[in-house]
Amino acid sequence: MKIIKDYLRLIVFSVGLLLGVQLPAVVDQYAKRVDAKLLESSQNLAGFQQTAERYFAGDIKKLVAHYLASDDVVFKQDANNIQFIVQRVALLKEELKLLQQGALISTFHVVFTHDDAIMRETLAQYTYVLILQPRAILWGIAIALLLSILIELILTAFIRVIKQVNRPPKIQV
Repeated sequence: MKIIKDYLRLIVFSVGLLLGVQLPAVVDQYAKRVDAKLLESSQNLAGFQQTAERYFAGDIKKLVAHYLASDDVVFKQDANNIQFIVQRVALLKEELKLLQQGALISTFHVVFTHDDAIMRETLAQYTYVLILQPRAILWGIAIALLLSILIELILTAFIRVIKQVNRPPKIQV
């Protein structure tokens, strides 16, 4: 029985290690997706920004206000589209800024406060890789240890509960 328990520990640790080394790869692919979306959104905004430079001293808000003040429905709709692109560029710049804060902060950001749509796209297109960089190895070992300890604690608690439930009641004399 002990040998099976030891092998199960090795399997849990190995799975944790393999999952852990994927974390930096997910962060990397997420960051690349954010960067690509920022580039695309910035290119979409570029023509409008040039118009704002030409007629409104570079103030895109004034261009939007001008479009909104127009009687033309098409211009009003374009104003909404421009505002959306401006907001998207700002959001993606903030996202990229968070991803450039260092390995620990960027990892926690991707795990806990990522953009849901970008994360879904990242995971849908994710390619499993084995990055053998110190950061990936450290994450792998850390997650493997945490997973091993967590499962060990859960199993120990479960076994204690089972033993107490199956223990015959003490008879007091």
